[in-house]
Amino acid sequence: YNTLGLIYWTLNDSPRALTHLHRSLDLAKEIQSPLDIASAYNNIGLVHRKDGDYEKSIEFFKKALAKDIELKSKWGQGYTHRNLGMSYLRLDRLEEAGTHIDQAITLSREIGNRTNLVKSMLEKGHLALERNQCDQAVPVFQETSELADRLNIREVQWRALRGEGLCLARGGQKSEAIEIYKQAVDIVDQMRAAIKVEEFQNGFLTDKQDVYKELVLLFLDQGRIEESFNYAERAKSRSFIDLLGNQKVSLKDDVDQELYDALTEQKLKIQTTEEALGVARAKGEDPTVQRLSQQLIAERNRYQDLLIQAKQESPEISSFVTVETITVEEVAELIDESVALLEYLVTPEELVTWVITRGEIRVARTPLVENELNALVKDYRRRMQQLAPLEE
Repeated sequence: YNTLGLIYWTLNDSPRALTHLHRSLDLAKEIQSPLDIASAYNNIGLVHRKDGDYEKSIEFFKKALAKDIELKSKWGQGYTHRNLGMSYLRLDRLEEAGTHIDQAITLSREIGNRTNLVKSMLEKGHLALERNQCDQAVPVFQETSELADRLNIREVQWRALRGEGLCLARGGQKSEAIEIYKQAVDIVDQMRAAIKVEEFQNGFLTDKQDVYKELVLLFLDQGRIEESFNYAERAKSRSFIDLLGNQKVSLKDDVDQELYDALTEQKLKIQTTEEALGVARAKGEDPTVQRLSQQLIAERNRYQDLLIQAKQESPEISSFVTVETITVEEVAELIDESVALLEYLVTPEELVTWVITRGEIRVARTPLVENELNALVKDYRRRMQQLAPLEE
């Protein structure tokens, strides 16, 4: 039940997640298992935090911490202190957040838990960002990104890069911020391509669209209109492209099928080796790290060789395994002289509209509150479904 709850939490299905997690908690209490009770409390807190009910999440995290202390588990305490810090941070209770984040860092360093350490360091950077202390936040984010890269924890790495980019943008270093944001987007795209289960993939970008939107706005601030469009298109079409690019494909030609299967198998080998390398780095197993690093290089080189072979021998296969979004130049070539393409992107505080014709691209930025627009669209759809007057 605990695992099912976490799966539904990952799929953004909070009601089902809470149903399974509370069932897990009841069973843990029945068998008097403090460890399972602490785990259930912690996971229930995670769901409430994701739903924005931060006070409720703190209530359950505190219950989890009490059990962790009872168990004398520094590992559990480290994770729970980090979770408490994150919830307090979202409530803007920065002093309490700082206390718990510092405790998480101290405990994680003490026991060598580098996974929780790097995640706690990320929150320390976020805390400095909330305090408008970018001079302190940037080095923390940089250290976090470097450690996350070594541990192959890409979820932390892209967030640390985004934090650094935010600080640079606030300080007026927008060109430098753009380069950092591009690294973050590249990592998000790589993570997305590795997801195999359709439901996980469809929900993957629910909390990651902001990094694309912020990069688009930075490009526009710099007058780099074409690049802003390219990244907006990349964000909006990535889900559809991945859906096409990761389908199981059956080809009539046996040679083509064999090459496609080899590419798919090699991609899986790379993913498996990356995961093993991250675990070895977290444990500090240097001989294993060295061996797996060399293995990963060889497997990536093998994949590149297969891609080159596919592009030369079978463009059809290449289109299934290497998918790219359309650019301004490619759009312009597809439309007639008398046609203009309108492309929209809604950001939290403005609506961006690109107008593309054969020889020109223009952009308009209209002040608009995203939540208000979403409410209007929702109301309009409801009226259509109920056959209610649309003019009101």
